[in-house]
Amino acid sequence: DSFTFVGTGQGGTSPQGTVTVTVTGRPDPMQDPVVARVLSAQTEAAQRFAGAQIANFQRRMESLHRPPGVAGPGGIGLQGPAPAAGGFAAAATGHAITGASQPVVPPQLAPTPAAGGGIDPRTPGGITSLAANHAPAVATESDVINALGAGLGIQSMPLAQSVLSLVRNRSVNLAGVGSGLGLNATTPNATSTNYWIEGVASFGTRDASGTISGSEFSSDGITVGMDRRYSETLALGMGLGYARDKTLIGNDGSVNRSKGYSLAVYGSYQPQPDTYIDAMLGVASLDFTTRRFVAPVNDFAIGRRSGTQWFGSITGGYEYRNGHTLLSPYGRLDFAVDRLGSSTEHGAGAYALTYFSQTNTSLQGVLGLRAESIHDTRFGYVVPRLRAEYRHEFRRAGQAFIAYADQVGGARFAQAPAGGPRDSIALGLGSDFILRDGLTLSVEYQLSHSFSNASTHALRLRLSKDFDVRGLPRLTSLDPEAAHDEPINVQLEAGAVYDDNVTRAKAGPDRRGDHAYALNVSKAIAQPLSANSRLLMIGTLGGEKFRRFNGLSRLAATAEAEYQYRASSEFDEPTLGAFARLSAEGFESELRDGYRLSVGLSYRQPLTDRINVFAALSHNQRHASSRVFSTRDNSIRGNIDYTLSDTEIIYLGAEYRKGDIVSTGRASLENVTVADVLVQDDAYPGGQFFSYRFRGSTVLLTAGYNLALGPRDSIDFSWRHIRSTPGLRPSWVTSPRSYTANQLSAVYLMRF
Repeated sequence: DSFTFVGTGQGGTSPQGTVTVTVTGRPDPMQDPVVARVLSAQTEAAQRFAGAQIANFQRRMESLHRPPGVAGPGGIGLQGPAPAAGGFAAAATGHAITGASQPVVPPQLAPTPAAGGGIDPRTPGGITSLAANHAPAVATESDVINALGAGLGIQSMPLAQSVLSLVRNRSVNLAGVGSGLGLNATTPNATSTNYWIEGVASFGTRDASGTISGSEFSSDGITVGMDRRYSETLALGMGLGYARDKTLIGNDGSVNRSKGYSLAVYGSYQPQPDTYIDAMLGVASLDFTTRRFVAPVNDFAIGRRSGTQWFGSITGGYEYRNGHTLLSPYGRLDFAVDRLGSSTEHGAGAYALTYFSQTNTSLQGVLGLRAESIHDTRFGYVVPRLRAEYRHEFRRAGQAFIAYADQVGGARFAQAPAGGPRDSIALGLGSDFILRDGLTLSVEYQLSHSFSNASTHALRLRLSKDFDVRGLPRLTSLDPEAAHDEPINVQLEAGAVYDDNVTRAKAGPDRRGDHAYALNVSKAIAQPLSANSRLLMIGTLGGEKFRRFNGLSRLAATAEAEYQYRASSEFDEPTLGAFARLSAEGFESELRDGYRLSVGLSYRQPLTDRINVFAALSHNQRHASSRVFSTRDNSIRGNIDYTLSDTEIIYLGAEYRKGDIVSTGRASLENVTVADVLVQDDAYPGGQFFSYRFRGSTVLLTAGYNLALGPRDSIDFSWRHIRSTPGLRPSWVTSPRSYTANQLSAVYLMRF
């Protein structure tokens, strides 16, 4: 607004003046991306809490399902054959994640198949740079406990305390799992009360969208429960849950922290031995603490909010058992109702906000398939498991209202319910280790991916203890002869890798580390050509998922063929080979899509009954969307493995490459000087990183240890050191001459 004035005095009258008054109102807070994300973070945290508890109870109820013709508590089955005593067994494909092949065995040296699938331990085996080709036969109970539990304190701490400690220290996940295949102990008590602990730790990101800021979250949920079987068809129980969540919002220090406590009842009913209905209902208290950065005052607004939640689930499914294999299609309906109370921020002056009470509802339908199989070992059983789900959200409602704290009765600002795709898929891969006295250890990785490209990951370590149970498990199998099903020679490899320098930068802030999760499924076919030669063909499908830098994540399909020749069946006779490998790759980064081609020669030879060596010479090409990632190099590599026992192998490897190298970092005169070509890299957020291609050499050193868990299962641990040196070095450069990186990996190998 404005007005005019005239001043008068002894000197006369002044000229007319104008005064303009401008009132600047505070902006619509919903247009602040951080405010919008705070509201979304609270709603999403509540949904994750409900989802974690529903999943925990769901898995427990699956363990209560009983196969036909059994007695006692859930999971007890007919006694099957005892776990195999072992024997040396070679990996089906003779290759691990990086893929070298096992040697030719001429007919005159071909082993006689053993009951456990074992072969002559003197048969030479191929060696890879990541994992040994051998899959030794059996492991003792102490081996498995030491490998999976000792470092976590499970042996020395009470059960509940170790579980809580793991969750609070961000150790992936703890979950009580009993297999739906019908595993339990030899001394069941049909009326005993069973206790269990289960949980999950998940993490993920939400990209910025419109007026909503991006975020990164981590969430933990744990459940402790007890249940009892009341009849042949009905089991009931109850449990307590705890959950916490931390969501980092944007990059200005804003954060939302959440926690919740829950109580739930559940039951599993089997109208027929191969059908089931599982249901649960729970109530929870919620608490949120937020710290929101307010740019106009350069300060943080602090708020605290509480709420309640009702959640539940009902599942119906069918379980088909064939020997040691289970397939279970199912349908599930999940619901959650969240009631969040009103709250007022403090600490940001006139920019503090009041959040009014709101109610959010969610109704989700799920169609899923669960598959499990049993691999016997000396310590008990290994039960690999695969789960796939399609999820559709039928209803998502709940509008949020806010106002400035000093104008509660004034204008209100609304945030509509989140829109966008309501469909997602979820995949889970894991394995249970069934030990003595009702103890189960389990590892599992889960990925949930929505059609809007938002992903959530969960890495699980499960621990379950059924009390009043003694001895080794027994195997449920209505067809005992199915215990000796012929293997189909499909190998599955699931692993986790930590790389301390994924950018391959020299030093400083350009060095970025990340965790990756890898999964490969491969099938090998050997075609004899003569008494002394064969053609080995291997097909592989797989991928890697990076936690921080999603642009590096990829899917790959690989086809490999190798001609192998062995002159005689003498023990020390070498195996000569010529191979070609073609891989197609699709990355989240648009610059890296393309294919790889590798051709070369290989040499394998046993030195003793414990020591095997492998060498290869190859030429490698990569063709990518960007010239920076289109590379060529020549390599020579060698490996040696040493068999410590029937269950343990250690191995060493070395490789030298000469050709193109790619490094990523901020723009610098040194990088521009040595690079043949460069590009702004879309795999790293912020647009500040560039990738450079230059000529040079690379040395890779590998050391590893392989522990067999059974005739078809093993765990592999390895360390790899990588050193790349540019061929050109300007005289004025003072930085380190070479780029170094270290990788630590753990890989689980299964053969079917």
